[in-house]
Amino acid sequence: MWCFLDNDAPLSQTIATCKKIHSYLIMLWVPLCFGVIIMAAWMSHIGVKATRYEDITSTWQSCLFSPNYVTIPLSDSAQLAFLAQLLGRAIVDKSVQLAGFINSCAYLGGQTILMTFVGQAALYRSWNHVGWILPSAFFGLWCSLIAGTYYTAAPVLPTPQGTNSTLILLMYWLRKEKFDNLNDGDNECDTAFNFIVIYTTFMVLMIAIMGSGTMLAFIVSLRRYRDSSYTPIKVPKGGWAVFWMTIIMMFSYIGAFVGKMVTSITSLDAIRDFNGFNDDTTFNKNNLLYYDNIYYPFGSGVINLSSILWACVFMSVTRAFFNSRLAPYKSCALASLLYALTNYSSMVYLMTTYYELSLDKNDVCNNYFKQPENAASYGYPSDGQSKAYCSGFRMTAFLGLALFIEMNLMFFLSLYVYFVNNGDEDNFSYMDEKTGNLSITNDNSNKSSLKKSLLKV
Repeated sequence: MWCFLDNDAPLSQTIATCKKIHSYLIMLWVPLCFGVIIMAAWMSHIGVKATRYEDITSTWQSCLFSPNYVTIPLSDSAQLAFLAQLLGRAIVDKSVQLAGFINSCAYLGGQTILMTFVGQAALYRSWNHVGWILPSAFFGLWCSLIAGTYYTAAPVLPTPQGTNSTLILLMYWLRKEKFDNLNDGDNECDTAFNFIVIYTTFMVLMIAIMGSGTMLAFIVSLRRYRDSSYTPIKVPKGGWAVFWMTIIMMFSYIGAFVGKMVTSITSLDAIRDFNGFNDDTTFNKNNLLYYDNIYYPFGSGVINLSSILWACVFMSVTRAFFNSRLAPYKSCALASLLYALTNYSSMVYLMTTYYELSLDKNDVCNNYFKQPENAASYGYPSDGQSKAYCSGFRMTAFLGLALFIEMNLMFFLSLYVYFVNNGDEDNFSYMDEKTGNLSITNDNSNKSSLKKSLLKV
């Protein structure tokens, strides 16, 4: 059963065993998937009926709507205080819904299902096409990463209300004390907390299963390249340049969403630390909000075109490089060109905003997010949190710009590799994607051929 850990086991047997283990992993993934679908659908159902759950003392479901609200402290306004004196009664603070916690949670479930399903399907198919195993392993790794950390390109400035939720942010935010005393100490809100914990756990387990299958694929790929019957391939002219450009692009991509994650976590920290206004606090009385600890500012997002095109570039390069195929370089060139063409306006808007607001100056950028006219939108950050906003925003902006420039270069590099090597296949060898450049028979043995073993898998 665990022969994939045995270096002396035939590679065909290792592949068959890993495929069987992956099948078991899929069997664990399927019920989790249905669990997430049911829970996400139920949240969408009650989200439409929000008016029925306005009274938090009525049902535990009402507790799930508490993260949506902020308070406008009307009683803190000097003008309204004077009005209250004239009216002879107090002005009551008003709660306003600015976020959609339930919708963002339902969106995360759909995103997790989509990414893990696509990754599992690609990986399962690759067991019968040995040359696809390593590219599918990289793709599965990308799917696992995206499922937990995916950000849309918008917004340019890191306003929490405009930023989409991610599984990492939900896990960071989810604390039991946020649900304590919501209902005057009534523990009915514990049920709401436990519901979100179960829902989050299901999604984490789905990603963990996807990651486990990916690790199996990497193990098989390592064994394949070390197998004595494996015939090495030659990289086409220019192939290494495309490969290293892809590595650089991956670091730019990861760095950009790390920058977004820094600003998002800073938002949650600022909201958590907010404890009303002191006398010496400077704020804009026309834009005054109170944040409760449970407030979750992030909304739902969408899988945008740029992410799909980046995935196409990544998969094309891994297939082209590790299997020495020419056609994927053409696909890579097309995807990178579309990425560049559809992002020119976004990059112009980003850079114009950056310099128009003078965020290139350290003192302006470090203080921008805590200025009276901006502080409420960013959770009233402290000096350190305002600097963290600045650092995260700059990281996202410039690495996003770097990725855009790299996509333009990738277009020309991919075209170069394709046209230079087209019709000159004698200088490099194609990999047989069915057998992965492994010999059909095993020397010094009468064992079945690799092809027959794969067909039996």
